[in-house]
Amino acid sequence: MDPPAPSVVRCAYVVPNKGRRCRFPVVPGSVWCGAHREEGGEQSQKRIPCPLDPNHTVFQHRLKQHLKVCTKVRDQHVIEKQPFYKQGVNLGSTSIPSKEALPVSAAAEDVVQDWIRRISDAWPRAVADVLGASISAEEILEKSVVMDGSQLAHAEKHEVQNQSLAELMLKD
Repeated sequence: MDPPAPSVVRCAYVVPNKGRRCRFPVVPGSVWCGAHREEGGEQSQKRIPCPLDPNHTVFQHRLKQHLKVCTKVRDQHVIEKQPFYKQGVNLGSTSIPSKEALPVSAAAEDVVQDWIRRISDAWPRAVADVLGASISAEEILEKSVVMDGSQLAHAEKHEVQNQSLAELMLKD
């Protein structure tokens, strides 16, 4: 008597980067899972990297539809809806950098002090605009800096800072 056939058959596709077979169950009547059934042979459709997120690939003939539903598009829309978002803010000038541009360390002392003053003046206004007038910019800054961080690991410093910031934001 023959042994019973396994109830779940695995996909025949070999994952190139891992050197093993795909672990997904096959589509009934096929030796491939849903993700790899179109890759059944060497003559199959070509997969290309997603132009929005090269961490995954799509079938070339499905690229147009994929671009409408790719999670990278959804994530980008969420970011763009944030009040602090401004597209291209960090691009700088599109012209060729000037030879006169100097690093901050090479700038004159009065220029550096002027920038420090500007940033110090802008910080409380930015906090009030984004978080509201009830939140103190000085208190946020005080809570976000771990004074004796030399004994803490990097992640623990962030945990202390995030916890302090969350407490401030939840404070009535």
